[in-house]
Amino acid sequence: MRKVLILLLLAAFLPGSEHNITVIKNPKANIIEKPAIPLKHVRTIPLRLANNVFNIDPISATADGDGNIYLYDKFICQVRKLDKNDNLLSTIDINSAYKSWQIKKTRRPAFIQYSRNHGLYVYDPMMTTLLRYNKQGKLIERFEKVPFINRIVVSPDGGVLLPEFIENDLVFKCLGKKNVLFRINDYKHEFLFFKQEGAYKFPPRGLFLAGSYFLYLDRDRILIFSIYSSRLILLNKSENVTSNKLLCPKEALDSFYHELLLRKKETFTKVIPFYFNPFFNLNEKLLYVQSRIKTGKSTWGNYIYVFDICGTMNHRLVFDDFKNKYINFLVKNDQEYWVLVNKKIYIFKEET
Repeated sequence: MRKVLILLLLAAFLPGSEHNITVIKNPKANIIEKPAIPLKHVRTIPLRLANNVFNIDPISATADGDGNIYLYDKFICQVRKLDKNDNLLSTIDINSAYKSWQIKKTRRPAFIQYSRNHGLYVYDPMMTTLLRYNKQGKLIERFEKVPFINRIVVSPDGGVLLPEFIENDLVFKCLGKKNVLFRINDYKHEFLFFKQEGAYKFPPRGLFLAGSYFLYLDRDRILIFSIYSSRLILLNKSENVTSNKLLCPKEALDSFYHELLLRKKETFTKVIPFYFNPFFNLNEKLLYVQSRIKTGKSTWGNYIYVFDICGTMNHRLVFDDFKNKYINFLVKNDQEYWVLVNKKIYIFKEET
C-alpha cells in the first residue's frame, strides 16, 4: 500500500512529543449507504509499454485533464506519459535533473501532480527535491531541501502549499515564502473509537501529512480531509472554517469498529486509518475515498465513497471482482478509475 511507503519515510523523523489528540470514543453514523454501483474491469496496462520501456513498479499517478496519464515508476525513477489509448507518448528520467555524483540511481519513491497551468511537479523525497517540468517534459524549475511532502498541492499562482505547525495552530504557507495563507487555530488530530498510541511516534507535522489530504479549491479556499476521523473541512483565507463535517457512513463505521477490535495490538505501533487514498476531482467538485468493508467472516470488499464539498454522500462504488485483494486507488481520469494491484495497473469503469 502507498500509505506503508509514506509511514516508512516518516519514520526517519525524530520522535515527536505528545500533542493534541482528540478521541471520538463513540461516533454515531450520520450517513446511511445505498447499494454500491459495481465497477467493471475493462483493461490492464501492459508490462511492456514500448521497446525497452517496462511498467515494473508504478506507485504514483496523475492526469492532465486532456485524457493523458502520468505514471511514476520507482524501479527506474521515470515518469511515463500515456495517452487515452494507453500509448506511450514520452518519458522523463528524473535522475537527469541531478549531477551524476548526487544521484541515488534507482528504486526510490516520488510523488507526482499535474497542474493544467503550471506543468508536472515531481517530489523526490530521497533527494529532498521538488522538480517542475513544462508540458513538453522539459525541466524548468528545481527546489532543493524541500521538507517531506506526500501530497503536492499547487496554488493558483504555481506555488506549492506546505503545512506547518506553530505551537498548536496548523498553518499553510507556500514553498519558500514566510507569509501564512491559511490557519486553523488549536488544530486537534482526531481518531475514531480510541486513542492509537502509534500516533505519538510522529511529530505533529508528520502525523498530519500521513493522515490528511488537502488541496486548493480556488484562490481563497482549501479543502482538508482526515483519513483518521473522516472529517472534511473547508477553510478560507480569512481564517474562517466555513464547513466542518464528520462523515460516518454506517456500513463503513461498523466494519472499521470490528477491524480495530481485531487489530488492537497494532495500534500501539502504527496508526490505522478509517479511509485511505483520497482523490478530489476539481472538475466534478467531488471527493473520492477508498474503504475496505467486511462482507462476511473472512471476506472483505473494496469500496469508493464519493462526497461533495459539503460532505453529502453522492454515491459509492465497489470493485466486485477484487474481493480480499489490496487495491490502491490512484486516480480518476474522465470516467476511468486507475488502481494498483500487486504492481499492476487495472482500469475500471462504472457499470451502466
